[in-house]
Amino acid sequence: MTLNLHQLRLLVIILALAIFASPIQAIAAEENNSPKIYITPPPSKTFPLKVYVYPTALNVDNGKEFTCQHQEEYTLIFHDVLRSFRKAVFRFVDEYPEYHKLLEIRFANASKPSEADVTFRVIQQEEAIAYTNFTGAWTPYQSQIYVACDLLDRGSEEWVWGVIFHELGHALGLGHAFQDHTDDGRAELMRGAAENEKTYPSTLDLYAIHELFFNHRFREVFETVTLPEDLEYEMVIPYDVELQQLREENERLMDRVESLERDNENLW
Repeated sequence: MTLNLHQLRLLVIILALAIFASPIQAIAAEENNSPKIYITPPPSKTFPLKVYVYPTALNVDNGKEFTCQHQEEYTLIFHDVLRSFRKAVFRFVDEYPEYHKLLEIRFANASKPSEADVTFRVIQQEEAIAYTNFTGAWTPYQSQIYVACDLLDRGSEEWVWGVIFHELGHALGLGHAFQDHTDDGRAELMRGAAENEKTYPSTLDLYAIHELFFNHRFREVFETVTLPEDLEYEMVIPYDVELQQLREENERLMDRVESLERDNENLW
C-alpha cells in the first residue's frame, strides 16, 4: 500500500504522540504527587523565639475580656505543644543530621505581649475555631495564635492538641501542605489534625521549617518547597511517645496471649 504525503504526516504525528505522551504524563504525575507545602518568612530569626500567653480570654466581637472555663487547659496544651515540637526536632535531626540547625529553634517566655514573636490567646468569635494572624509580611513581625474558648466542646482533646500544633506551624512560617496524609497513612499536621490521636509534624513540615529559617531566599510572601527525594514522607513522632505506644501495644498483645491461653485450656 502506498501512502500519500498527507497520510505520512498523519502517521508521524501519531507515532510521536505514542512515543512521548506516556513519559510526559508520568513526569507530570510524579511532580504533582511530590509532597509540597507553602511557606512564608518566619516571625524572627533571633533565638530563642519569645512567646507570650495571655492570661485572659478576649471576645473579639465586642473587644471585652472574659473568663473561659478552658483557659488553663489550653495554656497547658500550648506549652506541651512547644515541648513536643522540640522533641520532634530532636528525632528528625537524629535521623537526618544535615538539618542540625533546627536545634537552634528554641522558645522562651516573654514578660509582655509587645516583646513576643509569638502570642497565644483564647478568644470568643462568631464561627471561629482557631487561626493565626501575622502583623507583618516580612521578618521581623509577630505571629498571633487564637483558639476558640469552646474548642474542647467541639472535639476530642487529641484533636484540640493537634489544632494548636497546626497553628504553631503557621506561627513559625508554615502554610498549608498540599496533601492530607503522609506516606505512612498518618494525618498531615499542616492540613488538619486527627480526631483520635495526637498529630505531630511530618518530615515535610520540619524540612520546610529548616528551609524558611536557614536557607530559603523569599521573593514572594508565600512560596512553596518540595520534600527532597532522600527524605521519607512520614510523621515524626518523638522517641518517648513512640516508646509509650510500643509499651501499650505490648500490653495489648500480652492480654491477647493470656486470653488465648485461657481459651486453649478450656478447650482441653
